[in-house]
Amino acid sequence: MNRDEAGVVRDEVAYDVCVVGLGPTGLVMAHLLALRGLTVLALEREPQYYGMARAVYTDDECLRILQAAGLADELHADMLVGLPVQWIRADGRVLAHFHDPSRRNGWPTSNFLYQPAFESTLERRLAERPGVTIRRGRSVTSVEQDDDGVSVHHQECTGAGYGRRDAELVDGTSEVTRASYLVAADGGRSGVRTQLGISMSGKSFPQRWLVVDLRAPTGGGCVRAPALLRLHL
Repeated sequence: MNRDEAGVVRDEVAYDVCVVGLGPTGLVMAHLLALRGLTVLALEREPQYYGMARAVYTDDECLRILQAAGLADELHADMLVGLPVQWIRADGRVLAHFHDPSRRNGWPTSNFLYQPAFESTLERRLAERPGVTIRRGRSVTSVEQDDDGVSVHHQECTGAGYGRRDAELVDGTSEVTRASYLVAADGGRSGVRTQLGISMSGKSFPQRWLVVDLRAPTGGGCVRAPALLRLHL
């Protein structure tokens, strides 16, 4: 690495793709790129992965993508699979019932997961792939595009606690890395998307959702997979 007159470190290594964001989307993208022999730099603002569940479900089409990345069997082994699902109103009435056992795409339609375990497996396996560099605690501060690729400016970051506080950058840690392409997978508050002036399309649920994690008691036979998953609204 070379340091310029402004004190910015310029990486001598150029990558095929820089992936910004190590949530499920960025992790799977990095896996698929590495499988095709591309060199990948993965940058994530948060020093530690998020240890709480947000996503709880995936479907058969997503499992086909994970299968293409060589990850489906290991990840699927930790999921609750093929359960009928009911959405229940506060008064006990059934709002909706979902159950599709057909496996039209070769995988169950209903697959419930624990996101912290899901993401940690994705990241652990990604670190094993040749040509992949993972750097956590690095915040992308700006991106410059030209005819040959992109210059990615990034800096050491204390993290924002996944939206719970303002992120703090560490002085004297600025670096610039070259890549042929950049993939912005840095979530709903994407700094890359904001810099490029790209608005976020789509809609959010107007209701507030609550995800509850339960710690299973120790001892054999304490927990059994339910025959029906009921979600109270």
